[in-house]
Amino acid sequence: MFTELVIFSIIFIILVIVAKKIMDIALRFVGIAIAILIALFIMGLLL
Repeated sequence: MFTELVIFSIIFIILVIVAKKIMDIALRFVGIAIAILIALFIMGLLL
């Protein structure tokens, strides 16, 4: 029982770390996408 709990907690920690990494990458891509959209919008206003 105790070993199962340890294995489960280790898997949970790994999943949390992976999820954080994915979120960081996703947020970076979202930020880039928003920056590109804003740049295109400003160019559209200037033209």
